[in-house]
Amino acid sequence: MHSRFGSHVPAGSLLTQTAPEILGLDIISTDAIEYGPAYAPDGHELLFTRRQSFSDPPQILRSRLDGDQWSRPEPLPFSHPAGDEFPSFSPDGTRLYFDSARPVDSVDQEGRNDLWYVERDGEGWSAPVHVDGPMSTPDFDSHPVETTHGLFFHSRRDGSRGVDAYLAPGTPGDWRPPEALPFNSDATDGEVVLSNNGRYVVFYSDRAGGYGRGDLYYGTLDAGRWSAAKNLGPAINTEAWEWSPSFGRGGDLVFARLNAEGSDSDLYRVAIEPDPS
Repeated sequence: MHSRFGSHVPAGSLLTQTAPEILGLDIISTDAIEYGPAYAPDGHELLFTRRQSFSDPPQILRSRLDGDQWSRPEPLPFSHPAGDEFPSFSPDGTRLYFDSARPVDSVDQEGRNDLWYVERDGEGWSAPVHVDGPMSTPDFDSHPVETTHGLFFHSRRDGSRGVDAYLAPGTPGDWRPPEALPFNSDATDGEVVLSNNGRYVVFYSDRAGGYGRGDLYYGTLDAGRWSAAKNLGPAINTEAWEWSPSFGRGGDLVFARLNAEGSDSDLYRVAIEPDPS
């Protein structure tokens, strides 16, 4: 696969110096299911998804950081009762992507998810816009993340039973046909995010050989080629589910941890950095 990320990214492990700590206990991380964190570029605003159970529709909430205290989360004004989740900001913070089960062109999707975005206007938001083009299929398309190299997302398409990670090269309004990423497996692979320095990606997979029911993995690029996917290891991954990664202030990795019963998911953050070797 031809790389659009550059050609001098060293392969190697990722080092974490501290154990993950829970984010916003009792304010952001509660007894409900929280996942899909997205920091605004200024680092003082956090969007995330909350649902009471996996039988209930998800909702995107917003919290502001004042000193070291997070404000009580509030829903975004464009929320839809069908459910919205997995928010992500464009690199310049002017566009917010998410996926939604809301109707497209007034046609009910019957549980299908599609990619959407809103434009930021000061403290307000535009009406939601459907992401048309090659990313939109009659099946499941989710977790959009715009980068300077294209749009990452994951999808179940082409008659496949599984979910794979994709990159659609190009720019907003001119996305080209998506390319399946080479670290996809026969299991579920997705939720791809690019590090703040653009040197590696972190993603979720429930492939065999992990530490739990679902783990976080990473991949780097070297001379235009992807490294093999590597597990982030037992300092982060547990016997439960680690999922929905993002990058926050100072390059911290932010992710969700879902308990073994599938009833409670909280957000965590941990300092992480590329191995200098």
